[in-house]
Amino acid sequence: IGAYRMARKNALVKRLAAVEALGSVDVICADKTGTITKGEMTVKVIKLFDGECSVGGVGYEPRGEVKCSNNEDLRDLYEMLAAHTIIDAKLVHEEGLWLVKGSPTEGAALVLAYKALGPSGVEEAAKKLELVKTYPFDRFRKRKSTVHRVPGGYLVVATGAPEMLLSISSHVRTAGGVKPLSDEDRRKIEGIIEELASSGYRTFGVAYRLLKDFSPSAKLEEVERDLVFYAVLGIIDPPREGVREAIELAKRAGVKTVMITGDHKLTAIAVARMIGLDVDGGVVLEGRDLDSMSDEELLEIVDKVVVYARVTPEHKARIVRLLKSKGYRVAMTGDGVNDAPALKEAHVGVAMGIRGTDVAKEASQLVLLDDNYVTIVEAIREGRVIFENLKKPINYLLTCNIGEVMVVSGAELLGKPTPLEPIHLLWINIVTDSTPAAALGVEPPEPEIL
Repeated sequence: IGAYRMARKNALVKRLAAVEALGSVDVICADKTGTITKGEMTVKVIKLFDGECSVGGVGYEPRGEVKCSNNEDLRDLYEMLAAHTIIDAKLVHEEGLWLVKGSPTEGAALVLAYKALGPSGVEEAAKKLELVKTYPFDRFRKRKSTVHRVPGGYLVVATGAPEMLLSISSHVRTAGGVKPLSDEDRRKIEGIIEELASSGYRTFGVAYRLLKDFSPSAKLEEVERDLVFYAVLGIIDPPREGVREAIELAKRAGVKTVMITGDHKLTAIAVARMIGLDVDGGVVLEGRDLDSMSDEELLEIVDKVVVYARVTPEHKARIVRLLKSKGYRVAMTGDGVNDAPALKEAHVGVAMGIRGTDVAKEASQLVLLDDNYVTIVEAIREGRVIFENLKKPINYLLTCNIGEVMVVSGAELLGKPTPLEPIHLLWINIVTDSTPAAALGVEPPEPEIL
């Protein structure tokens, strides 16, 4: 019955044993994108080396004006984005809604191309910049590169974490053309990235390189070097409604929320503040911090960490393992194939029903049909209700039956006639045990269950 109630609230229980674990969870390790936030990413700002553009529109609808401070002509940027992102993202219109199939981040960049170029312009750009080879996104490189055939040679387009692109760039695109990157220029671009990230934007860098010759067998390191850094897109992904209240409710229930994301540290901190996480009183760690710390060092501070940024799925499994070793009951959310080890490691693995892969769902005990953090807190509440409603009939039946046993045993010990015949005991069990016990099993939740 409890599992049915959970399903009605978008929490699908795959293994009934997980219900008991849910009621006793005291740490939720929640993915930021799509679980705490809406996952509807919209490019709102384009930061150039010496200029800035604002982008209108909301969600994935391809409508909105792009206004640039210096009236820059960024057609080549939009064409690069169109040809580069259309491989892994598709913009579709279904049942009156604009949706992105594939990578949400690349989908946001593709929508920007649609706003600037229009549907026909995007198609022309994909034909004009003929795709030759793709180097897929890698969680260690934190970038994706594509090679396109252009008149006179080849064009390499790279997108991803802007600080990673900057580290392999030797030039920068300015209003006056391309110039070599000086240390001062690097510091200026790092400042642009930090400014966007600290304002709560998800940062998405764009860089490129022109080649005279290209071989499909070329090594990645040969292709991804000496790039021209072009722009940083500021993508907004607002928190879901009710998440702040759900985190506060979970806190009152003794359940700590830890936010885990692959985003920039400053972006993670900004979003964490929006949803009420105590980033000033807690610890914020990045993936590189985790790599440099031993298990013993991390174990000392793991229960003080509120945000993990720039992490990989391997980091997730390690975090869960260390929290468990400290005695916490951990719920971990995940959606990708690589999240499966962390989902299996947690007491309750929570997979996303909409964005989640089949592998993630198979490794989990709970599936969120709406991908919403609020549903996790509701499931914990329901788990506690189920646990309480298991205890009530057990306590009731024990007291009833002990009474009967004592009456019969007492009479036997005192040498008296048996006060209750077998038929009487059966009648008592049918009338006074079954119905009240069943009623206690479906009791409404107590007011202070959380």
